Amino acid sequence: MARIEFRRQLAAVGVVFANPGLRDCQLALALARIVDLAQLVAVSAYLYGQGGAAPVAAYGVIRAVAAAVGVPVLTTGTGRFGHGGMLRILGFVAAVATAGMALAMFAAGPVSVVLVLAGVGGLAIGAFRPICSALMPSLVTTPEELVACNAATGLLDGASTLVGPLLAGGLLGLLGPSWAVSVTALLLVATGLLSGRLPVPAAMPPLGEDTSLLDGVRTFVRTPQTRLLGVVGMLQTGVRGAMNVIIVALALDLLLVGEPGLGVLFAALGVGGLIGLPLTLGLVRRQSLYRSFGVGLILFGAPLALTGAVPVFAVALLMFAVVGIGNDFLDVSCYSAIPRAVPDHLLARIFGVLESAYQIGMALGAALAGVLLAAFDIRLSLVLVGLVLPLAALACARWFIRFDKALGTRDAEVDLLRGQPLFAPLPMPVLDNLASRLAPTRFTAGEVIMTQGEEGDRYVLIVEGTVAISKDSKHIASLGAGEAFGEIALVRNTPRTATAVASTAIEARTLDRAAFLAALGCDPRARAAAESVADVRQQRD
Repeated sequence: MARIEFRRQLAAVGVVFANPGLRDCQLALALARIVDLAQLVAVSAYLYGQGGAAPVAAYGVIRAVAAAVGVPVLTTGTGRFGHGGMLRILGFVAAVATAGMALAMFAAGPVSVVLVLAGVGGLAIGAFRPICSALMPSLVTTPEELVACNAATGLLDGASTLVGPLLAGGLLGLLGPSWAVSVTALLLVATGLLSGRLPVPAAMPPLGEDTSLLDGVRTFVRTPQTRLLGVVGMLQTGVRGAMNVIIVALALDLLLVGEPGLGVLFAALGVGGLIGLPLTLGLVRRQSLYRSFGVGLILFGAPLALTGAVPVFAVALLMFAVVGIGNDFLDVSCYSAIPRAVPDHLLARIFGVLESAYQIGMALGAALAGVLLAAFDIRLSLVLVGLVLPLAALACARWFIRFDKALGTRDAEVDLLRGQPLFAPLPMPVLDNLASRLAPTRFTAGEVIMTQGEEGDRYVLIVEGTVAISKDSKHIASLGAGEAFGEIALVRNTPRTATAVASTAIEARTLDRAAFLAALGCDPRARAAAESVADVRQQRD
């Protein structure tokens, strides 16, 4: 049974990779992730050799602060250059900064030069995740596909977390930090070239709303779901930032496994991510995204505390693998939940703000690690850091449950929209955006809903009840739950061609003209489907 489930889950991921746009997006993000982690290991090892934990902590703070300040600004460039074009520019900028960093390390230049260039490269690489995360939901059509898409990201993230540190560890052992950083510059060039092939995402027009960076920040702060994921996610990335510093001291000073052992410890995170993918796919459902995020918090934090309590290399490897599983839960749930909580046209900016919040958490965590290591020993520092997330998960449990319940209501409306042929081709973020614009409406038995000859101003979807359709006082059809009407006048911009009367009490959802036409304008397939439905209805009438 477990083998069948595993195959089913991998098949779902395979469907994601069958989509060329998704495949290129996933691979570009994976390459950026490999570079990011390889540089983290190689540069941390170099800086630790130059001055101990202090420059390593400074490295974590500078990279994180640069990304926190700059990534939200960089995401606005997608409007001008497109998602792929912006990523290509960022890949090449990061490659140049990385090459400069390698030269400074070869020449044994000032540590400050390495740190500044690391900040530039970290900023460019840091923008990959939000931009790719904003693009991928536009290439799927169902919540299940969105979860599978983010699970595929988790698969590659786990592989990247394995490959990046192992690559760095191997190069450190053979050639040293300078050569390890040089190799990542070449990988960034490949990342930039691959990113240029990415498609332009479909999105509903903003219908008069602002699309500035400031509006993205306001939406992020005002939306309860993003606000919670932002705050709790900052705690998680704070723990991650502290872990990135403490693990260096753990490997080199306490476990005494050397620089290759440091790479192996980081790689254990990737092993856990790969092992945990089937578990994540099996447990993270579209109506349990926030509770899965809470589970991820516990799985990420508790093993760190246990590692501090039992500082043995074998135990550390096992615990860091569990941390990798927790990271799967966090990423899949978070990046599946956010596209369902905010307008699709603001998605890149929202993810940019989220990345900024997370990078601030990383910076604070790295700084805190330096303070903890100065005040306490390595073991106690790791225990204190590890306990933060399980406590946060318990404190936020009621909000996680509440938001998952709201997702169930949204899913019913998305399913209602997807059941209409004209909306079926639309990508998931557009359907969610459209569902948020549905107005709950009730009609009493005998009430006239639409009248032949009047101007068309809305589209009606039936949730419960029966509606009688007549033309020239002659009954022509009866419509029931899951069916919809009113599209002809909106698609053709003509008066109503028939009269609709509630045969029974009706529970319905209505969509105004502007939102209806904006949705059809997102995808030519949707417009063609709408024309086809209108043709069939007019022939029937």
